[in-house]
Amino acid sequence: MFKQIDGVAMGSPLGVLFANFFMCTIENKVLKKFRKPIVYCRYIDDIFIVVKYERDIVQLNKLLTVQSGLKFTTELSNNNQINYLDIVIKMLNDKFHTSVYVKPTNNGVCMNGKSECPDRYKRSVIYSYVKRAFTHCNTNDELNKELDRIKQFLVNNSYSNSEIDSVIKNERCKHELKANVIQINQRIENNIDNNNINNNNFNENHNFVDNNDRRNINNNNANNVIISNININNDNNANNNDNNNTNNNHINANTNKIILFYRNVMNSAYKVDEEILKKIIKKHVKPVDNSTTIRLLIFYKNFRSKQLLIKNSPTTRTSPIQQSHLVYQFTCPHEDCLLRKSSYIGLTTTTLSRRLTCHLSDGAPLLHFQDYHNQQLHRNTIEDNTKILIKENDHRRLKILEALYIQNNNPNLNRQTKSYFILPSSRVK
Repeated sequence: MFKQIDGVAMGSPLGVLFANFFMCTIENKVLKKFRKPIVYCRYIDDIFIVVKYERDIVQLNKLLTVQSGLKFTTELSNNNQINYLDIVIKMLNDKFHTSVYVKPTNNGVCMNGKSECPDRYKRSVIYSYVKRAFTHCNTNDELNKELDRIKQFLVNNSYSNSEIDSVIKNERCKHELKANVIQINQRIENNIDNNNINNNNFNENHNFVDNNDRRNINNNNANNVIISNININNDNNANNNDNNNTNNNHINANTNKIILFYRNVMNSAYKVDEEILKKIIKKHVKPVDNSTTIRLLIFYKNFRSKQLLIKNSPTTRTSPIQQSHLVYQFTCPHEDCLLRKSSYIGLTTTTLSRRLTCHLSDGAPLLHFQDYHNQQLHRNTIEDNTKILIKENDHRRLKILEALYIQNNNPNLNRQTKSYFILPSSRVK
């Protein structure tokens, strides 16, 4: 047994967050004293920097060491090339070219395709390697080279060519679709800047979302709809059509197509949102011209920092009255009872609100008010004079804690009418 007195526990979900906070604090102090670099990027404690002189690297290393108390090592580029994390970065013609970095010690072994494990694990192995190739390689030559290496690597580990080709094909389609969505987003922004789209007039003429359908759409996304008519003939003259389009309220007669854009926020149930939106459009939107078709195009915004932080704390804060699995104490507010410290201690595995509702119809607090004060116990009275002593999710430990609090505080309103046996050997047969 040992006690950790420094640092963060390995594997803790807060470890990365604390490390980032620490490095951000150090950066804010160091960069104020350091000449502004050409490029400065950091991932946790790995820093990629571009400066004019080598002495700047030495100075930065010294400042970081003094401020943080940590020891930093430096690695300089060789022929305008350096390895950063799992990326090879090359500087060619004042531009960065990136590709996947493979360590020389890599022996070419991964989870075998014939191993006894679920198929989804094997497919995730293929997917992780292929996705890394698409995210790390910024040129087609490097991408094709890396895909060939991955394919041979996976075949050597008993994966079939059909599985590999299927994942590559799907990932290539996603990559191309993402590039197209980025272009569409840029065109939408340009379109909004150059034209005043009157959404109110459209909604008045096409009131197609009823109350039942509105409940199915996330409230955060309900105001993210952008409605626009885009004139597209083909890929060659698409840009010309954008420049020549002066009236977005009319549909191009050559295409007879209306495109509805919906800006959504990525979430775990995005597919459900898409299906709901498509059903709404199909059910409630009908063009005046029967030859015109309607297409719904959903695009997504990038994650924001607050959305990433929410994942570290998925539970929402609840008011004390809505908490459960706790020991609580009710104290009679009458002056004569305050001197005698008339109180009641109990436990509940449901919400405290539900338990207090039960006391309004039965229990020691109600009997106390009726017998000693000749009054009726009201909701506001019991809520304002009840406090939570401790929370415990284990119901057996909760009963023990209740017994200890009753023993220590000796509340005079407690009337035990039911026996609890914590140990199985104490139960009456």
